[in-house]
Amino acid sequence: MKTNKWISHDILIKEQTKLWPIPDGNLNDVNYVTIKTPEDIKKIPKEGGTYWLWSNEKVILSFHPSSQPQNDNIIYNGVAQDLQKRSEQHLHRRGDARQSAISLDIRTEEVHPKSHRKAAYSIKKAEQSKKDKKKTPYLNGKQIKTKQELKSLYAYLSEKECTFIKTHNEDIFFYNGINVSDLKHSEHIWRIYYISGISDIYASFIEKEWRNRYGRPKLCSYERGR
Repeated sequence: MKTNKWISHDILIKEQTKLWPIPDGNLNDVNYVTIKTPEDIKKIPKEGGTYWLWSNEKVILSFHPSSQPQNDNIIYNGVAQDLQKRSEQHLHRRGDARQSAISLDIRTEEVHPKSHRKAAYSIKKAEQSKKDKKKTPYLNGKQIKTKQELKSLYAYLSEKECTFIKTHNEDIFFYNGINVSDLKHSEHIWRIYYISGISDIYASFIEKEWRNRYGRPKLCSYERGR
């Protein structure tokens, strides 16, 4: 009986990665940059790698119902081909950003991008197909399905956002990314932890394995990637 002498790609990677180090749950020994102004983002390398978004701003909503990191200040992690550009998309939103990023600010404009948008609250009609129904965030492990439940965020929103929610009777969405210079966020500390100059395979492995060990950050809507 012949045996298969060829090792599958997945098995090979699994064996190799047993030796690859993974940061601990508090990201000790991982480089970081504190972001106070757009200029600070330029300190992050323009190269590929994996990263984490840390903040002491209170984030009570989540984009998944599963367990969250042991370190509650880590609100997002991912991989990027250009860490500086991705950090800018997260923390220095420019105009009508279409690239998906963290979702914390309620969109207070009537016109929305046609792609890469997350709903904060959606009017679900009976005739909607399952595909058309929008995924909304979770609050205390329960998905937000009514406008009244969305109002639980008022203490963490600006006056403009609260007024928009009160007066708007259609679907409500988040902006893609935030601007750390805004009054709402500027009083808090924002950091980008990163590991750069590594292969795409290693970066993806770190992202996935770190979540397996320490929990998926609140604002990550997918199990891995994005």
